[in-house]
Amino acid sequence: MDNIEKVTDGIVINSFMLGIIEGVYGGVLFYILGVPSPAFWGIIMAGLSIIPLVGTNSVLVPAAIIHFLIGDYTTGALILGAGTGVILINQNLIRPKLDAKRSGMHTAMALIASLGGLIWLGVIGFLAGPLLTGLFIVIWDQFGKKYKTNLEAMNKGE
Repeated sequence: MDNIEKVTDGIVINSFMLGIIEGVYGGVLFYILGVPSPAFWGIIMAGLSIIPLVGTNSVLVPAAIIHFLIGDYTTGALILGAGTGVILINQNLIRPKLDAKRSGMHTAMALIASLGGLIWLGVIGFLAGPLLTGLFIVIWDQFGKKYKTNLEAMNKGE
């Protein structure tokens, strides 16, 4: 149960922590670029970042498009490049590493679990995939510990 709790806590805490980081980053980016109400948009981005597939880019991309449409190409390009670029790196490189570190899973396993959960279960699978994978690893480990002597005897041919 401790391992299951560790995996669950790691993934949930990382989701909230990365949501806050992305919201602050987006708010600061909006502040620097002069977008109105950067604190409001930062809070919205932090909340949306926790929801798989919705995320911070659901605010950044429309903001960039609006700036392109009103003729402010520099701000639109900066929001699109600096905003979505950093968020994509955060979601696709940093999140799996943090999930792996906190939950005890290998980084590749956390990434495959996230993507597999996303494909298999849809939006909620982005979080459920690593949780189910962590649960499977814990059960597999417990199975190995319980039947260790039987497995060793089978390997020796007894």
